[in-house]
Amino acid sequence: MKSILLVLVVLLTACSSQKQDITKPETVKADEKGNINDANVLVDLSTICQIEIQKSMKDPNSMKIDFATARAWKSEKGYKVGFKFDGKNGFGGTISH
Repeated sequence: MKSILLVLVVLLTACSSQKQDITKPETVKADEKGNINDANVLVDLSTICQIEIQKSMKDPNSMKIDFATARAWKSEKGYKVGFKFDGKNGFGGTISH
């Protein structure tokens, strides 16, 4: 039992140390073109954008993101994030962005 707990603690520590701090773009790894390929960073950045977009929507719960289309790049001021999503407009119709 103690060995299983120890292995779990070691794994959790190893996983948490690999998490990148997205508040510091200079520490986030990107390829030579500036593309960010780390899935965890993509999800974090997309979620931040989702929250900001939902603040301006009349029906924020209607927003559905296609995370398979999520892309992120480093820019001079931080990040550029893009993804496709659907949501309801002011007339109740569903539109894609």
